[in-house]
Amino acid sequence: MRPESERRGERPPIAFVSERGDRPLSGVALGELSRAVLERGAAFRFRATGGSMYPMIENGDVLTLSPLGRRAVSPGDVVEFLHPGHGGLRVHRVVGRRNGAYLVQGDGLTEPDGWIPRENILGRVTEITRQGRRIHFGLGCERFAIALANRWGSLREIARFVWRAARPLALGYRYGLTALKERGSRTSAEEGRRHAAGR
Repeated sequence: MRPESERRGERPPIAFVSERGDRPLSGVALGELSRAVLERGAAFRFRATGGSMYPMIENGDVLTLSPLGRRAVSPGDVVEFLHPGHGGLRVHRVVGRRNGAYLVQGDGLTEPDGWIPRENILGRVTEITRQGRRIHFGLGCERFAIALANRWGSLREIARFVWRAARPLALGYRYGLTALKERGSRTSAEEGRRHAAGR
């Protein structure tokens, strides 16, 4: 079966991941290569490093970037950009938009990167592959909710808060079932002894 990009009439992505291993580049060099490929209208594939987008993107995932084209960048989109302060290459989520600039933040970070001008955004993540399998979560309609959650605080902090709130309920439920089972087995044993005694 042909890849989805070929079925849609797009050029296949230029892979920067090989079977024998990766070709290491600095963030600046990778950004320049990515920009050159995306400006030609082709998708670009490379292996992510770091944990700033965890849990959606893990260290070692292969990302496919597509050119922005005419479609506007929206909150929730995961984009590759060059940081205007230090020129480093990043892949983070857009969490806000104002006056032609975009507020971006990693899903696993508590602070945003700041306002990034449109010309610094190189491409949009359109596919995530982890250990040979495509990951769909985070790129569909749920991306808006993730962006909103990031504005409140990082997903890690939100997940930690939810776990702290839900853990007593989950553990209580589990231990409650265990107690009921134990109580039920004691009751059954007592009924069995009474029945055997003829009461």
